[in-house]
Amino acid sequence: METWATASIATLAVFDTCRAVERSIIISQTQVLEKAGGKFRDWKF
Repeated sequence: METWATASIATLAVFDTCRAVERSIIISQTQVLEKAGGKFRDWKF
C-alpha cells in the first residue's frame, strides 16, 4: 500500500512539472506490478 501511495505521489509531481508545458496531459491509471516484503509474502502481477 505504501508503495502505491509513493508511486502515485511521484506521478503527480511529474504531472505537475509536465503540465506547465502541455496542458492536455492526463493520468489514466496507476497500479502496483510487484511487491516485496512487508506483513504478507511477495507479490507479482
